[in-house]
Amino acid sequence: FNEATVGDGTDVKTVKYRYNNQEYDSLDALKAVTVKDVGTYTVTAYYESETEYGEASATFQITKANQNALTIRSANTVTFGETLQLTTSGGSGDGVVTYVVINGTGSATINGDVLTPTKAGTVQVIATKADDDSYKEVTSEAVTITINKADASDPMKTASGTIVAGMTGSVTLPTLPAGATYGTVSFGVNTTNDHV
Repeated sequence: FNEATVGDGTDVKTVKYRYNNQEYDSLDALKAVTVKDVGTYTVTAYYESETEYGEASATFQITKANQNALTIRSANTVTFGETLQLTTSGGSGDGVVTYVVINGTGSATINGDVLTPTKAGTVQVIATKADDDSYKEVTSEAVTITINKADASDPMKTASGTIVAGMTGSVTLPTLPAGATYGTVSFGVNTTNDHV
């Protein structure tokens, strides 16, 4: 705001200001006021002892500011069977950070800020920090997370069941950990006992 004047500009008079139901004797006093809340505000200028002149008002609006950039800072690799704690830096205000996962050659789920792989490969994760009273919502760039295959602690599994030579039968394959699948299954023959 500039200092208000009345008349034709040759007879300059000092005016008072009214803002938010408060009176201010000078523009400097008004400028010292800090407005923090988003909204629409009106400042009125008037010459207190003159009835010849009316009031003049100006309206201004304070909108939400953009947040600082939001970046995902957690590791970009995780091993199948383990979990990954997701973290971010940046952003502004006190909005809540949430995450979404976009499955690619791999897949995963997110619960809160914990990513749990469900298939080896790659996925992308995006973080969003919600808006609050002062800041708009902000979304991070997508980051790629590689889900590495787990090492089998006991790669050779023994099936249970017996098949007699010359007859059909069935065997039961060992149970695998959650999320794991069988690749190529091979069978060996115990020639001593004619058992598979």
